[in-house]
Parts: sequence; structure tokens; C-alpha cells
Amino acid sequence: MVLNDKIKSFVETHRTADVHQLLFSKPKELTPDELKLAIQQIDGLQRSAKKLPTWHANPDIIYPVHLSLEQCSSEETARLKSELVQGDAMVDLTGGFGVDTAFLATRFNKAVHIERDSDLSQIAEHNFRALGMDNVTCHAMDAVTYLSGADNLDLIFIDPARRDSHGEKTVSIADCTPNLLELQKLFRQKSKGALIKLSPMLDLTQAIRDLDDVVAVYVVSVRNECKEVLLKTDYVSVQSDRLDVHCINLLPNNSKEVFTFDFNKGVVDINYASSVGAYLYEPNGSILKAGAFNRLTQAFNIAKLHPNSHLYSSDEYIAHFPGRIIKVSKVYGFDKRSLKQLKSDVSQANVIIRNFPSSVPELIKRLKIKEGGIDYIYATTLSDESKLLIKGTRCK
Repeated sequence: MVLNDKIKSFVETHRTADVHQLLFSKPKELTPDELKLAIQQIDGLQRSAKKLPTWHANPDIIYPVHLSLEQCSSEETARLKSELVQGDAMVDLTGGFGVDTAFLATRFNKAVHIERDSDLSQIAEHNFRALGMDNVTCHAMDAVTYLSGADNLDLIFIDPARRDSHGEKTVSIADCTPNLLELQKLFRQKSKGALIKLSPMLDLTQAIRDLDDVVAVYVVSVRNECKEVLLKTDYVSVQSDRLDVHCINLLPNNSKEVFTFDFNKGVVDINYASSVGAYLYEPNGSILKAGAFNRLTQAFNIAKLHPNSHLYSSDEYIAHFPGRIIKVSKVYGFDKRSLKQLKSDVSQANVIIRNFPSSVPELIKRLKIKEGGIDYIYATTLSDESKLLIKGTRCK
């Protein structure tokens, strides 16, 4: 794929324009095919500004079709992957746009990018050169075909397609393409280990049961939104009885929250609250996805409000808690008198429902308040099944 001077000039001039309007404007200086390619570049530039700032800042980057850009990792999550592995030789069997490959390749002497789509493979190869990466080799071919002829790999990275023939998303390992369950023997023959990216919708417990030699799990969120699940396998070392699950929430300014627990260790007794203390704690998305909510009461000496609420309370401020912290100002019941008092106390708030018999719109309408502001109202249930409305302000 080549961007001629006409396309480059058009892209630079219209880089902030509405791509839908441009598509129907039919500019005379470009042919229909050139316009299509230019629109693709403008759309890529706009979408990459936050997701891929390094790519966005490089004028020589070529962007693929919308779906390929939508499905690729962000720089934040790709950088995290690179912190988990290292070695001499690696292969990305589902290379796509090449973001994960680019970051993983910084930890290896040799890297191979495999992508069945020849156009996408050419775009990735061009971009690796534009980024100054000379240790990456690209092949437009089937992943299994490449792997069958490979040898002496330190790492296989794979991000299998999670859409069926109708374009619907799948969450089962067996439904991914390629099917990881069928590749496990080949993985062990060709590599020392693998890093497998899976859907955040995946049943984590079932995935660990299905895949062999899993030594670590990483549940990754970006600013509290769970983005991906990574399973790391080791086909060489003796397996331990311990399996660490790392719940990682990536935050601004390259900071992160990390909570780690042993998947194979049973859950201890859970401490339930009889009332709401001075602070309310809500774990981040990675912890909730990993099912680690019942492990927090002893890890942080906090009490859980209810088995199904996944909210916690304490009179002590625990600054390193991995999630949101609310300084509680008042607790209301769900009776008419309490609701009347709440209406008079609050005119605007961020309303959050956790294990409560109402939706956010219904509760906002009933309270007659505006959304937003600095106040928070958590509608939830206590361990004695009483319904509460907890008012407070966020302190983390």
C-alpha cells in the first residue's frame, strides 16, 4: 500500500474533518480509490490520538481499515504485555495491525509477525520500518502453517479472533480462531511458553481448566474498564502448586493498581458489615472480573456489605485500596421519610446501583435530582437485607 503525495496532502488538510462528510464530498483532486484510502487514513489518525499516541505522532504510519484498528490493543495494554516477557525469539501468530508485536519485540532479539491478510501484513511491515524496528519479520500466512515449521521459540503470543462466521463475539476458547485447545501440543513442541490474550467476557475458571501449563493470569483494566485477560504458560519449568492471578488497573501518568491472589488457595471466611463505616470501598474492574471480591476483607481488613453487593466499608482510610474510595457523609434508609430527607439534602449526584431493586434512571427520577457533580449516592443492600442509600464524596 502506497500513499502518494496527493493522498498525503489531502489527509493533512482534512485530518480533523468529519470522515462521513468527506466520503460524500467527492473531491475532484482524488480518484474514488484514492479518496477511500485517504478517508481510511484520516479515520485512523483520529482514532489513534488517544489509543496509540506513538503511532499518531509518526507521519509515516499507514492505518488499516476501521475494524483492524478497533480490535488492536492500546499502547497502555501492549506496554504492559512487554513487561511480562523476554527472550531471544518470539512470534505473534495473530499480528493484525502490529501494536502488540511492536511492544513485545522490544524484549526480544528476533520477532516474527504473522498475519493472514496480506494487505494488513504489508501495512504492519511498513509501520515497523517507520518506527525504526529492524528486528521484526513479517509473513502473510496461516498461523498454524508458520508454527509447524518454526523451532526454538521463547514465546508464542496469540490473540485469537473472537467473532464467529456471523460477526458475533464469542467468549469460549473452543470458539476462537484459531482453536487454542487444538494447538496446545504444537505450542509445547515449538516454544518455551506462550502469552495468550482472551476476551474479558471469558469464564476465567474454565479457561484455566482448559489450557495446559498456565503459570500466571493477568486481568487488565484501563481506568477501571476491564479490557483483556492474559494467560501466561510455561512449558519448561516445573509447575508450582501456586497460581497467581494479577488484577491490574492501569491509571493515568503510567501508574497502576495491582492486587494479586493465589487462584488455587480457597477463600477464607468473609467479614460482613453490620453498618456502614466512615469509608466505602468499591474494587476496580479487574478484581471484579477475576472474582476476587471475597478475598478483599482480610487483605485490607475491611467488611463486605453483602454477599452480592461487592462493596466494602471501614472506619479507616486505606489509601492503597485498589479501587474507588468514598468518604461517607450520611446513610439513608429506603423508606419514604428517609427519601424525603435525601431529596432535601441533595440536588445533584452521581447515582450508582449495586445489588439494589431499582435502576439508576428510576432512582434519579424518584429522587428528582440531576446527574453529576461531586456527590455520590450508592444504592445498595446490607448483609441483613436492608436497603440503603449511601451519600459521600470521592477521595480516590
